Amino acid sequence: MSALQEQYVVDTEGNKTAVILSFERYEQLLEDLHDLAIVTERREEEHISFEEMKRRLQRDGLLLHQLQTVCREILTTSVQGARFSCDEAR
Repeated sequence: MSALQEQYVVDTEGNKTAVILSFERYEQLLEDLHDLAIVTERREEEHISFEEMKRRLQRDGLLLHQLQTVCREILTTSVQGARFSCDEAR
């Protein structure tokens, strides 16, 4: 992340009353706030292990699809030294 570049609006007494952020930084803060809201909403949900999550994704056909998509991207971008077969994604 780059150095913060906010600017402050001050009143006649020099007290900070507002801040000016780049639009990019503003969007990042909104995204972070949204992520925190979701974490808070889901705090009481059941926790599952990484292995369980992989099992569920494989069961639903989502993990295989993602691996095949990544495999196609690797093969189409001709990454030097990549020794990966799409068959390995099964």
